[in-house]
Amino acid sequence: MSEERKMVCRELSSFRELSSFRGLCSFKGRCSLRGLSLLRGMIPFKGLSPLRGLNFLRGYRSFKYTLLKANLLKATLKVLLSVASFYLVCTVITTYTHLGECASDSLQGVRYALFLKISSSKTASFKTLSLKRSDIVLIQNHPLAYGGYNTKDIKDKRAKNKGEVRFAKRLLGMPGDLLSQERFKALPLLERTKDGDPLTPLKADIVPAGYVFVAGDHPRSFDSRYEEFGLVPLDKIWGRALFAW
Repeated sequence: MSEERKMVCRELSSFRELSSFRGLCSFKGRCSLRGLSLLRGMIPFKGLSPLRGLNFLRGYRSFKYTLLKANLLKATLKVLLSVASFYLVCTVITTYTHLGECASDSLQGVRYALFLKISSSKTASFKTLSLKRSDIVLIQNHPLAYGGYNTKDIKDKRAKNKGEVRFAKRLLGMPGDLLSQERFKALPLLERTKDGDPLTPLKADIVPAGYVFVAGDHPRSFDSRYEEFGLVPLDKIWGRALFAW
């Protein structure tokens, strides 16, 4: 091979090595740039990790606080519901029931009675349907024909019931009943009360509409057998006994 050709081959080899070196440098440079870019991407990621953890902790605390508030609200609603239910039950009991003490001997063997109120807005016919013979009824503010309010028992009743007079009697006659029947005639009659007040036998022959005949179990009971007590209007019947003992 001639010297000139050898020289050309050498120059071509040098040029190829130089091109390869340049390509390698370019490749390494690209790799370095990519590595630097990746490193730069990792640095902000690592920098944001604590913030993300802090945000997660804050979110957990907020969730825990919200859950605590919800449980507290639920417990408060339960307490309020229980109090409201208790108040409602107490209101119904005190409004529509009455525990009465039979201080006299009018009803034998009965010391206390729990009465259920018959609404005053109901008609006389409804009250008649709500009552039946032999019921123990609570009579309120029934006017007496003679000066019975002067007797000691009634004074005690007025003082105890804040001015209201209440009697517990047994219902024997309903509207339309004939008072000439044997069950009415068999009732004993007295001439005077234990305080010496005169007693007049009832003159009515029939129980009129809107009235009932009441009496006590004791022979000395002051009741509808006498004019001084009279028949009881249905609007004076406060209620009937549910239990008596």
